Parts: sequence; structure tokens; C-alpha cells
Amino acid sequence: MEQRMDELLGNLYEKTQSLALLVEKKDSDVDQWMGYLDEREQLMQDIQALVQEGFIFTADQKEQLLQMSEINARILPQMDLRKQELTQKIGNIQQNKAVRQFYNSEGPSGYGAFFDQKK
Repeated sequence: MEQRMDELLGNLYEKTQSLALLVEKKDSDVDQWMGYLDEREQLMQDIQALVQEGFIFTADQKEQLLQMSEINARILPQMDLRKQELTQKIGNIQQNKAVRQFYNSEGPSGYGAFFDQKK
């Protein structure tokens, strides 16, 4: 059981480091994050299942968990910031779309000119 836990923790550590490198990259694709997050979630569920069976972590395993916790603490604020940026961009797009629909429903404009009907 200890060998299985070492394997799971090793995989989790690798995925955590890969995610951290991706998050710290300025122009990384947020969709790629989801793959790593999903894989990490599955590994954490497997680890939780072993813990529920009564597994006790060794000192080295606890150290590895602590390192992963520190990496998570470092990247979570960056992920939240990117989430806020994306939320703002989506809001701007929706606002622009609503404005365009409003003015398009007012009727055709002539020859590319804009006629404001509000007075």
C-alpha cells in the first residue's frame, strides 16, 4: 500500500509542478489548466481512498504533501487573478453584444452611416 501511495503522490507532485509552470506562464491557455486540475482531482480522490482504508503517511510523504501545498498557495492567487480578468472580458463582450443588438434592432442605417434616434 505504501508503494501505491508513493506512486500517487509522485504523480500528484508532477501534475502540480506542471500546473504551476503553466499558470506562471503569462499567456498560457486556461483550458489547458483544466486537464491538469482534473487529473489532480482524480489522484487526490485515489489518495483519499487509501487514507480512508487506514493508510498513515510517512515523514517523506508528509514533506512532499507540504511542498505541494506551498506550490498551491503560490499559484492560487494567480489563478484567481486570471479568473477575474476572464470574467471582466466576458462581461465586456456581453455588453458590446447587447449594445450592437439594440442599435441593430432600431432599423437599418444608411450607407454605413449611423443615425442616432435618441433625442
